[in-house]
Amino acid sequence: MTATVQLLAERGRMVTMDEITVAAGVGKASIYRRWHTSDALLLDVVATLGVQGLDHGPGAGDLRGDLVRVAIAATTGTAAAAEIALLPELGRSHLLQQAYRRGPSVRLAEALLHCQLRGDRRGEMTWPSPAPVVAVVRMLQHGALLERREPTAAAVEDLVDEIVLPALRAPRTAA
Repeated sequence: MTATVQLLAERGRMVTMDEITVAAGVGKASIYRRWHTSDALLLDVVATLGVQGLDHGPGAGDLRGDLVRVAIAATTGTAAAAEIALLPELGRSHLLQQAYRRGPSVRLAEALLHCQLRGDRRGEMTWPSPAPVVAVVRMLQHGALLERREPTAAAVEDLVDEIVLPALRAPRTAA
């Protein structure tokens, strides 16, 4: 699985079982004993992706910093690059879509909930929906997919400052 994640991140596209066996230094039989199909391996890989083990650093922090850290974790690094490489594949398999919703999507929601709880403890504003953050993260992921490079920290900070924070602070109107 580690070799698969690494190859996806490096190549930015789907990889073959032959490429995986070479990178992992094992024979195909070893892989097929554990995963009977390449899709089974891919489902397990997807289950490992997403924002995990996010370190907010010492101290109470602030909402902007927390949101920037989540967005950077979701869009940079090896696991994020592998996740981004898999985005075009989501349309081909219902099982892959489910695995993505249960893995990376849930982990992003959990990371954002953690940000909200940290903000509540600091007495910062409450925000009714993480939608603006999710939208920016997805926008950054799709941009990385199209441009074949991860976003810079400055680009992430700009989007948090220009889109996310104003959207979270905007007054809510009753429908």
